[in-house]
Amino acid sequence: MPETPAVPNPKPPMELFTPLLPGTDPFKLPEPGEALLTAADVRCVLAEDNEVAHVAIGKMLAYACGTCGTIFAINPKMGQTAPDARACAVRCCEVHVCACGTVVEVKHFTACNACRAEAADQKKAAQLALAKRVVSPPMLFCDCCDEFFGDEVELFESHHDDNRELPTYARPAYERRIKLDADDVTSEAIQNADFNSDSMYEPAAVKLLQVMLDAWCAAHPMVNFFPEFGEVVDLEAARAEFLADRNDEEDGPEA
Repeated sequence: MPETPAVPNPKPPMELFTPLLPGTDPFKLPEPGEALLTAADVRCVLAEDNEVAHVAIGKMLAYACGTCGTIFAINPKMGQTAPDARACAVRCCEVHVCACGTVVEVKHFTACNACRAEAADQKKAAQLALAKRVVSPPMLFCDCCDEFFGDEVELFESHHDDNRELPTYARPAYERRIKLDADDVTSEAIQNADFNSDSMYEPAAVKLLQVMLDAWCAAHPMVNFFPEFGEVVDLEAARAEFLADRNDEEDGPEA
């Protein structure tokens, strides 16, 4: 009985990686019509010029995805070991299926847009449930538009005029005044003057400078407002009242 000729494996095993040849551009994509490598067929990127790479010629530097050519560097100092880089290259162009059964279209994501949005909404709802409730803060900060407002009426009118959905909550924002530290000012002055590190200054003089800086800050206050994300202002009731008033205005007086 004649022997069956061996059929070569068209796909190399995972243990084999083809190093890039000298002069090969690792970022060059295949020409139209060329066969694409599978996502599992990653390539080693080797150092070719020790003057450029500052490493021994032939040392492995990274892995490249066999489909798109994306490079994943090997950098143990930054926590990216060779196995890590290899795993990233293997997973680079993998097709992921979301838990809901939808194919994930965004590269490197494992969940579809709808499921990610739902998870984000659930996370925000959990954070809001734990947030401290406050009333009548100095300013309001709106998460959806990243803007500050003097009160809820100003916030609602802005959203209504722009045809945006009225928010049901806002973050309180509190003022913060600038404060100058004498030690920081003196140290920076010494550094900018290029004095040596042994330069010293009298503690009493620094205390006097601090008194002067405090007086200047009090006379010329620089105030800014910052949102407190650990707190929340409930706008449900104010929102309902605003919408009711707007509906009455649009309906007009009864005949």
